[in-house]
Order: sequence, then structure tokens, then C-alpha cells
Amino acid sequence: MSGLTPPQQQLIDLLGKADSDPEPFPTDLALELRAELEEATAPLLADLAGERLFVSKAALSGIHGCEAQHVASRKNFEWSVPTVRGTVAHRAIELSVHWRGGRAPRELGGEALARLGDDHNGPAPHIQHHDEGDRAQL
Repeated sequence: MSGLTPPQQQLIDLLGKADSDPEPFPTDLALELRAELEEATAPLLADLAGERLFVSKAALSGIHGCEAQHVASRKNFEWSVPTVRGTVAHRAIELSVHWRGGRAPRELGGEALARLGDDHNGPAPHIQHHDEGDRAQL
């Protein structure tokens, strides 16, 4: 028994596995990358003057996808049914990969919506604002 959930096994089967082991990274790669990152961000950190900087995976993905769209969406972003649906779907997919024993999509969607609605960040206020019928449509 591999200890993987069925969705995890499906993902591995879908992606396949290389016939040979990949070449390992050089042992000092992490140190080199950190030094480059610290050197490149030193001017930004000086401008922050002790403020905390948080960089998320979503922000990095957005900025590398289309910088103009990313900047515009940050200024004008509002939670809407389509953006909440996307967030719920993403959370349900995350749950499906890590939930042992597997769950039906309906259960995963309900669990994702409940967890997002209980959170204090993200779409929670938008989710809580709607009645049960509207939440069911999400």
C-alpha cells in the first residue's frame, strides 16, 4: 500500500514518472539563490523602512502572468460570484487531493464553502452576506 489517496495516485499516474532519477541540484544552489534574492531586493527592503512584506503564490503567479492585469485587479478587486466560485473550486480540488478515503465532488464543494465561510479573510464576508440559496449556487 502506497499510503496515497486515490486522487494523489491518479495524479501520479496521469503525470507519469521518469524512468531514471533526476539529476540532483547542486548542494550550494539554495545559498546562491538566497544571495541573489537578497541582493536584488535590498533596494526594496530599504524603501520599506521596517514594514513587513508578504508575497503570496497567487501574487507571484498573477504578476508573472500579466503585470498590467495584476496591478489593475489589485486596485479594483471585489469579491463576486465568479471569483468566489473559483476560490471554492480551488479549495475543493485541494481537499480532494489530500482527503483520505476520497469524497464526492458535492461533499468537497460543501466542505470548501464551509471552510472559506468560516475564515476571517478572503471571500468569507461575501459568502456570509448571502442566504442559503445563494451559497448553494456557489
